[in-house]
Formats: sequence, structure tokens, C-alpha cells
Amino acid sequence: MRVPAEDLQGLRRSRGDPGGGGQGAAQPVLETLAPRLAALRYDVPDQDLRIPLGRMPTAPRSGFIMTSAR
Repeated sequence: MRVPAEDLQGLRRSRGDPGGGGQGAAQPVLETLAPRLAALRYDVPDQDLRIPLGRMPTAPRSGFIMTSAR
């Protein structure tokens, strides 16, 4: 379901948040998940993590690869 951008802007204004709505809903989810994500163990295979500075936004071209998440 697509929500028109003007409807989202109205929702943001109605909650007094000029930057972006939905933060109130995301906070409890992040508070619940943060300890679990911090305790996550994983392996990082050899990869090229150089960041090209000639493009914005920048990030490693292959992203960040994790294996064996447990």
C-alpha cells in the first residue's frame, strides 16, 4: 500500500515532528532489539572495505558481509 507523501507530511506535522514521523514507533523496537544485536556473534570473511571517496553517499562497494551469525 502506497501512502501519498502529502499524507505523511500531515502525519509528521500532527505529531509535532518536523523531520520525520514514526520515530515514536521505532524507539521501543530499537530498545528491545539493541541488546540482542549487541550480543550477536558473527564472522567477517576477508573483503575489501576500502571506501571510495569520489562518490556520495559513500560505502564499501560490496557492503559489509557477515557469515555464521549466531
